[in-house]
Amino acid sequence: MKKFLHSLVFILCVASSCKKEAPEGGGGENPTAEDISYKEVNLTFDPMQNTSVFLDVDLNGSNDFQFYTDRFETDIDQLEAFLVKPLGSNKVLVIKLTDNPLFDSKSLFSFNTPETITENTPLEHAWNTKNGALALKHHSTSDTFIGRWSDGTPKTMAFQLSSSGKSYYGWIKLQYSRENNAMSILSYAYNKTSGGPIKAGSLE
Repeated sequence: MKKFLHSLVFILCVASSCKKEAPEGGGGENPTAEDISYKEVNLTFDPMQNTSVFLDVDLNGSNDFQFYTDRFETDIDQLEAFLVKPLGSNKVLVIKLTDNPLFDSKSLFSFNTPETITENTPLEHAWNTKNGALALKHHSTSDTFIGRWSDGTPKTMAFQLSSSGKSYYGWIKLQYSRENNAMSILSYAYNKTSGGPIKAGSLE
């Protein structure tokens, strides 16, 4: 009888190629296109007209991030900031040792394509619910620009989305225009598998 059962197990294993079922939603170490939720946005915000925009990344009816502008003025100059605020328990990846008390924020870290975004981050960075500073424009006798996004090239921020006690990782691509003094949210994506990695600016 034991011999018969062993043979039966062997036959069934060969028939199914001994494959283990993938976890719901796939993901794991090598996510596929099916694991990634992607959306093109093309929203712009600036200090003059559209001062704030919201993103509902997982489309559950609740906004996850607010992108907004803030301004500080004196008699002789003016500083305009472009920032992101994580809503609820969501987080962004900030540079630990920076702090901007003027706008209650830390410098936001930008990823290069295709660096991997995961729960593990280098020591100098941290997942944080603190507001992230993107770009700042200083109006004086000559305009100056501060912040990682202020050079005008598209860059990718990392986010940690919290839902039902689970964490999901993704990216948002933004581009600042010095000419228009405006920030555009171009697109975003996240791995639908809890804890699963994603490559910055990529659908992998």
